[in-house]
Amino acid sequence: MTTLTAIIRGFSYTLIMLTCLAAWLFAPSNKPPQTPVNTVAVLKTATSAIQTTLPTVTAVFQQFEHGWMLRRTDQNCVYVYSYAVRAEGNIVIPSEISFKPFGNYHYCLEVASLPTVQHSDASVEGLQLPTGAFGKLWDAYPEVRDALGYATAPEQPYVATIPPNICYDQFTCTYSPPLLTLPDGRVFSCGMRAASAGTCTVS
Repeated sequence: MTTLTAIIRGFSYTLIMLTCLAAWLFAPSNKPPQTPVNTVAVLKTATSAIQTTLPTVTAVFQQFEHGWMLRRTDQNCVYVYSYAVRAEGNIVIPSEISFKPFGNYHYCLEVASLPTVQHSDASVEGLQLPTGAFGKLWDAYPEVRDALGYATAPEQPYVATIPPNICYDQFTCTYSPPLLTLPDGRVFSCGMRAASAGTCTVS
């Protein structure tokens, strides 16, 4: 450090030359360079961790000629989904239920009160008659039989994932919150607002 003193108009001024400070600031560091953080990798890891912690539930799926049935084993109701383009929507809600208050939101059809399966129909070669909870619905509601046709494969138990709903803020979430995944990994969703009432989708 260098000190200079000057007298200007009767006043004494002291100038300190911080040469040593400048040398310290710009001297090469002996520390090894730090590896930059890969932000993308961190985000992928965090996303993967979230996905692996999503809740799961056992479910049963059965394929039909024109759609499918789906049941969570922890619920006593069944979803009936039709591939046909219907004015009522792809989800099948029998008219005796849809006409009731909020019937358009009655996506999962209860089976506890339905009678034991007593098929009045005979199976067609290469096709199957549903049994259990699926068979009860198929027997009880002609609209279900007309919409789906016969079963084309046995019931398929599997472990379904329950994805989180997507919310854009504290007031706005998707009109059709996801219910659970299908055996092929696609997500089954049903509308819970006026704009999406009576509709379900697979994506």
